[in-house]
Amino acid sequence: MFSCDIDYSRSPAASRDNPPTFAMPLYNYRRYPMICFLSARRLRPGAYDDFRRAWEPERWPPEAIRAYHLRGKDDENLVVSFGFYEGTLADRDRIRDGHGGDEARLRRIGEHVEEIVLEGVFEVIDEVEPAKTG
Repeated sequence: MFSCDIDYSRSPAASRDNPPTFAMPLYNYRRYPMICFLSARRLRPGAYDDFRRAWEPERWPPEAIRAYHLRGKDDENLVVSFGFYEGTLADRDRIRDGHGGDEARLRRIGEHVEEIVLEGVFEVIDEVEPAKTG
């Protein structure tokens, strides 16, 4: 069994009955590679619903895990879209091709976009979840 002495004075809310909790990495990217396609776009005013319909891929590749769309708090036309996929950066073209006619899809999306703020493919290097308490 592992034991150690914890200095509870460093965490004012912690005590022996309420020890501090720490976020623990739950994702080992070397063993389970994952990438993220991410775009931040400023949409034309009132275009979100049309953008969202245009964004939907023809099909989802088997590597797809999930995708999200976020709207800016102070600018409802600023939309961040990102999707997670199993694979490495070397797999990105194959994954992108798994969506079907992506070039036509990107043209349809572009009809509703004023500006692309950020766009890229990123390697997930760490996933952290807060430790569960109680």
